Amino acid sequence: MQTLDLGKFKSPYFLFLLFWLLTISLAVFTKSGIISAITMLYTGFMPFIYITLWLAKSKTGINIRNQLEKWHVAVMVSWFLLGYSIYSQKWAASIINEVFNIDAGNLGITYTLLAFLFTPFGVFYQQTVTSNLYNAFLMVSIIWGSLIPLLLFLPIKVK
Repeated sequence: MQTLDLGKFKSPYFLFLLFWLLTISLAVFTKSGIISAITMLYTGFMPFIYITLWLAKSKTGINIRNQLEKWHVAVMVSWFLLGYSIYSQKWAASIINEVFNIDAGNLGITYTLLAFLFTPFGVFYQQTVTSNLYNAFLMVSIIWGSLIPLLLFLPIKVK
């Protein structure tokens, strides 16, 4: 008789995925607006959560953190964050101006929250970005889809 190995269920990746599936199930079965909103918010944050987990747990992430201890990498990251903050404030001001037809400075808290919390969604989930990522995914899938059947018949060992 085979026993169930619970070690793989303790993985944080699996637990975050399980929580996501649980919130989706609850949203479908309870038809609660609050649970649906939490599920949509969590779905938007999932890529960032998994990137953070990967940086914290993997050997590559540890190497990246060790590289950040060098001063020139820290300077480049700080320049990136400065540019990102300028872009996020510009983007948030234009969104507030489009929605409310007033200067963004009049809605200080909304302006700050929009710049800090929602700019990643505005940057990464634009139609041009997602369509280009989707096209790249399709190209990789087509290439791998045509290579894998050949690898099955050719006498090449694949690790």
